[in-house]
Amino acid sequence: MMMAPKASVIIPSLDGYRDGNVPRLISQLENQTFRDLEVILIKGVRPNGNARNAGAKKAIGEILISIDDDVTLGHEKVIENLVRHLESDDTIGLLGISKLIPKDSNRFQRRCAKEIPRSTSPIYDELTEGDLVELREWEPKRIVCDNNLLDNDSRSFRISPSLLDISILCSSVSVGFSVPL
Repeated sequence: MMMAPKASVIIPSLDGYRDGNVPRLISQLENQTFRDLEVILIKGVRPNGNARNAGAKKAIGEILISIDDDVTLGHEKVIENLVRHLESDDTIGLLGISKLIPKDSNRFQRRCAKEIPRSTSPIYDELTEGDLVELREWEPKRIVCDNNLLDNDSRSFRISPSLLDISILCSSVSVGFSVPL
């Protein structure tokens, strides 16, 4: 019998290809230093929050990681760093990563990144508290908070998404989790 992976990476995608980025992203995930993961590609489900929920239902990993289909991972230790921080501090309930515009972005993408608030965020040397402006619409079944469950479902996860329902944030903070993003 196979053991469940430590992490489940959920990729919501309308067409499963996204101009060739989905295969590149999956290849980048396969080349991560952290290998105890499963990749779940959810195609054709709208909005993205529903796709994330569909992925969460299929996931068997302890940690849920949501990555949009237009993302490029910055280096081979992205997943390792997320998991390391989650495992090293039981007070962290949600974790996000820096967002940088890829070096090969076209002029339009670079312009949008300058004009649209929060489309990029810097790399930090240490965890910082986030204001969670981008959190919305993803509803994992439950969150483990110091072994106290927030609902009575049969599965529990520590979560590491890029987008979440604000009620998850409130529940996480109310039981004492910090939420660095």
